[in-house]
Amino acid sequence: TIAESGYPDYAVSVWYGIAAPSKVPDEIAGKIKASLDRALNDEAFRASLVKIGFPPLRPKSQAEIDKFVDTDRARWAGVVKALNISLD
Repeated sequence: TIAESGYPDYAVSVWYGIAAPSKVPDEIAGKIKASLDRALNDEAFRASLVKIGFPPLRPKSQAEIDKFVDTDRARWAGVVKALNISLD
């Protein structure tokens, strides 16, 4: 395993999110979030995603999403810097 190869704290995951421009009206953003929350809380939909290898997370608040993204950015910051990766 990777841990046995000398990297005990190695952790990689792939995640997907849906984002909208910051100028989307709150009413529209709320409708989008409510629709996504309904889908992600639907057990049949969740099971269909698990079946194809995409276990979904439960819906999160904006604060939880911000913390999740910040943590992931911090985790990969060294790799990004070392490899001189930039976004276009």
